[in-house]
Amino acid sequence: MTQEKSFDELEREIGETADKFMDFLNENDLDTHAFNLYQTNVRMALKKLEKRISKLEKSS
Repeated sequence: MTQEKSFDELEREIGETADKFMDFLNENDLDTHAFNLYQTNVRMALKKLEKRISKLEKSS
């Protein structure tokens, strides 16, 4: 059985994981530019998904 999580919980978990990875990159003096771009794209995709889910919930 899978545990359902709210969209906010998933977004928070993704953010926390991204922060930990960013800390790792910074601690090891690794370039963070590519990860920053990736993180921005993930956040934009999450916003689009949230809007799509909201529209589906309103239409049903």
